[in-house]
This record gives sequence, C-alpha cells and structure tokens, in this order.
Amino acid sequence: MKKTFTSLLLIKLICLSLLASDSDVARSKWVDTYPLIKQAEKLEKAQNFTKAVNQYQLILERFQKIKRQHPHYQPSMLDYRINHCRKKLRILKIRM
Repeated sequence: MKKTFTSLLLIKLICLSLLASDSDVARSKWVDTYPLIKQAEKLEKAQNFTKAVNQYQLILERFQKIKRQHPHYQPSMLDYRINHCRKKLRILKIRM
C-alpha cells in the first residue's frame, strides 16, 4: 500500500512538472512575440502600412500557434491579442 501511494505521488509530481514546463515554453514563445508588436506599431506610425500588415500577420500567426499548442496558457490574454491583431490588419488594409 505504501509503495502504491509513493508511486502515485511520484507520477503526480512528474505530471505537474510537465505542465509547468509546458507553461514555461508557452511563456517563452509569448515573450519572443511580444516585442514584434512594438515594431509593428512603429511601422504603422511611420505610415509604412505594407510592412506593418506583414508584421501584424506574423504576430497573429504566432499568437494563434501558441493558443493551438498551449490551449491552457493565458487563453483570455491570447484571445485579446489575436483580436487586436485582426482589428489592426483590417484597419491597415483599408489605409493601403
């Protein structure tokens, strides 16, 4: 009985560590993508709409990929960023 409990505890700890590492991977992808938003905003401000559209498209694809690969990582924040990118793309395509 004691051996079974120890084995179950070990399995639970391994699962928790895997979940934590998945979150770390998602966070790393988020951190790598977030600075691209500032670059897109600078391009938009400089009225370089074509490059800004390309940048927002890249950002959108990255956030969508994070959401697909890590569905439990910050879902509301990812939804916000995805919708923000879509809105920016609609606006910028009108300005082109």
